[in-house]
Amino acid sequence: MTRLFLDRLAHMAIVGLGLLLVAIGVMFFFSPFPIGVPFAGVGLFVLLTRSTRARRVIRRLRTRHDWLDRRIVRIEDKSNGRLRDVLASSRPNPANGESD
Repeated sequence: MTRLFLDRLAHMAIVGLGLLLVAIGVMFFFSPFPIGVPFAGVGLFVLLTRSTRARRVIRRLRTRHDWLDRRIVRIEDKSNGRLRDVLASSRPNPANGESD
């Protein structure tokens, strides 16, 4: 097996884990305990770090829904390091002018 195949397999496994965490978060979102929110948040973080498609989807959602963009910007402002960079990569108009 080649290195490229193993890298691709690892990428798919990590994206699959992110999707699974988001799905678990959605299932438990309306439970009496707010356990779904952390699962969905971690899942989205994993997806945004590894998937250009996820970044495009979130960017499109932020463009269409101003309330969502304001909330994500508020989280960006309160966070630092990697989380801030990942959230900034899904801004509707990237500051650096690059697109995925």
